[in-house]
Amino acid sequence: MRRAGFWIAAGLIGLLAACSSEDKTPGNSGKSGAAEILSFKADPLSIAPGASTTLSWSVKSATKIEIYTTGFQAVHESTDAEGSVELSPEKTVTYRLEAVGSDGARQTRELQVRVEEQVGPVVSFSADDTELKYGSSTRLSWRTEQAIRVLISDGSALPLVDTDRPEDVTRFSGDLDLSPSQSISYTLTATGPNGLETVAEVKIFVVPEITFFAAEIAKPVPVGTEIKLEWLTSGAEQLEITTPEGVSYAVPKEDRTHGDVIMAVGESGSFTLTATRGEGVSTMEYRVEIGNLPSIMAFYATPPAVNHGQTTSITLHWNVEEATSLSLDGVNVDLTGIPTDVGSVDVILSAETTLTLTAINAAGEDSREIVIPAVDLPVILSFTATPRLVGVQESFLIEWQTTGASSVELKRNEAPLPIDDAPSGTLEQAIDSTTTYELVVRNLAGTTVNQLLEVKVGAPTIQSFSIDNFRYAAGATISASWGVTGGVSLEILDGEGAAVAACTKSGTAEIASNGCAFTGPATFGVHTYTLRLTNGVGQSATRSLTALVSDGPVIADFSASATTLAQGEEITFNWEVIADVAEVEPSLAIADEDDNELVIQELEDHPTRGSGSIILDTPGTHTYTMTASTPGTFASTASVEVDVVGTPVFDSLNVTDPVTVGDPIIVEWETRFANIVEFSQVDALGDPLAHLYTVTTANLVREGSHQITTLTGAEGTIYLRIMLRNRIGVETVEIVPVDVIAP
Repeated sequence: MRRAGFWIAAGLIGLLAACSSEDKTPGNSGKSGAAEILSFKADPLSIAPGASTTLSWSVKSATKIEIYTTGFQAVHESTDAEGSVELSPEKTVTYRLEAVGSDGARQTRELQVRVEEQVGPVVSFSADDTELKYGSSTRLSWRTEQAIRVLISDGSALPLVDTDRPEDVTRFSGDLDLSPSQSISYTLTATGPNGLETVAEVKIFVVPEITFFAAEIAKPVPVGTEIKLEWLTSGAEQLEITTPEGVSYAVPKEDRTHGDVIMAVGESGSFTLTATRGEGVSTMEYRVEIGNLPSIMAFYATPPAVNHGQTTSITLHWNVEEATSLSLDGVNVDLTGIPTDVGSVDVILSAETTLTLTAINAAGEDSREIVIPAVDLPVILSFTATPRLVGVQESFLIEWQTTGASSVELKRNEAPLPIDDAPSGTLEQAIDSTTTYELVVRNLAGTTVNQLLEVKVGAPTIQSFSIDNFRYAAGATISASWGVTGGVSLEILDGEGAAVAACTKSGTAEIASNGCAFTGPATFGVHTYTLRLTNGVGQSATRSLTALVSDGPVIADFSASATTLAQGEEITFNWEVIADVAEVEPSLAIADEDDNELVIQELEDHPTRGSGSIILDTPGTHTYTMTASTPGTFASTASVEVDVVGTPVFDSLNVTDPVTVGDPIIVEWETRFANIVEFSQVDALGDPLAHLYTVTTANLVREGSHQITTLTGAEGTIYLRIMLRNRIGVETVEIVPVDVIAP
């Protein structure tokens, strides 16, 4: 390629030169700078091997000449127009003369010089064995033709055979037994009458002998198993064990004849022992049958535990590779027919148990152990909401405590909430409507317990508010207690609306104390205290009570047998009174709202506990107050309210009588204590014939009128029943006869 490129460039340059100028120098054959080869000869053209030939040339207008062989091997270069060079080619060759003109263009001419071939002696040279085990022998054999001398040498100073020696003068052909200790080359040189030599060589490789190389293994082994390799060799100068995986072990000199080593089995299972002596190499391979150990990939139980003192069925699962059989220790179970790769079996356990699964094959076994613990039953110790009654979007706290739990789940309206899987914890919540929470607790044995908790949305409520005594000395300590639902702040207000400092509570924990104590008033009298409970969004509930600060008697109970009764009906008052601090029995009196005292003899007869009756004739709502007093002490009072419903009455009742047939009967009335007026027609005995009309409008019941139409042909007396009824069902009836006459 280099030469071709050169010729292309030279031709291009010559062409450019030819196109650009004209050389007028004489002798350039009309071409400026072009070379011309006048002659190129070889003398002689045929030579014997080792002889020489002379190449000569004559050129014109050349800046230099170059002579190459056919393979572009340069053999001579000159700037002379005429010259010669002596060459001694080893074989027939073609020479190429290149003359380079000043324009760079090249002119070429070729000629061939033939080298005559001469044949040396015919030789046959061989050995029975070219690879000998250390300590063995072989036979060299040779045959020659047309040789005048045969020389066999092993490289040492003294040849093994030399036909110029008297003892070997006839050994142009023959045999020779040899026992070399090292690899060696034997060279036979046969010289012919023409002086040509024929050389032949036989190389004998002396290799060390490997008698034994193996390991005592009776079964397949898995990759990575360490085995003991042993060997027995002779004549080794170097000994090495290698594997295809790149592991090698150079045997120490003292162990080359016999020794052993521990090596790990690779994936190929192959070991190669290489014994070297000089250039002689012996190898022996030992291959281990690979049989992977079984492998237990997974062994687990569901559930992973049993309950203390309870019989529990659990399922054992496994995932095993390359096992031919399985065994299970720790429980009595038959694994016959159950898959050895991916399988399961049910077992019954009642206490903590250690189970061992063993996977077995020809290469060995693999075991995996699990412990099935006995665990406590799950218990929900507490599951609360604080507060449990909240306002819309009021923050509250869900709290739980459990034992024996391996997992805890909290749901709101059946939807799981994000909580840590901890046996105890808290979670802040806010809701818009009444919500049900569920706590689900499981132990490792799979036993589940749950508890529901309803958190209501609404204003806080007060279930109870009380004090610890019925009467207090001036400045005495009053202990208050309460029962409430909801709320985040609580306070007790006195009669002036001021908060009692000792009873102001903030937060659900303080409210949950359910009580407080404070110093009562220093003045005698009935004092009002109000409990106010407020939630986080400002909704409140209140409840009031009175505390009596007194040294006088106390009315513990004052009640009436009825709160509503008819005019003229009897009522019974009941009372229980505690004597004053000096144990003096009180004087009792009952009066209405106008301080009209009721005459009840039992008030004197039974001043501490009793009852007495009286007829109430005055309609209306009345307040009856009992007063209990002793001389020189603070009196006690208690009141009840009684509604006395008056009997309905007609203040006036006017009916048209008589009336002409076809004209209406006009009824006009004024009433008291009624809330219904009802008209009906009855017979002379008062038995009903027809319902005519009912008035329920309050003002019309008190005063009104109604027209009843009479029909033609109804002459005679008709009877109207006009009834008044009050709100407790007491009735007043008037039956009015009306004469209906013909016109």
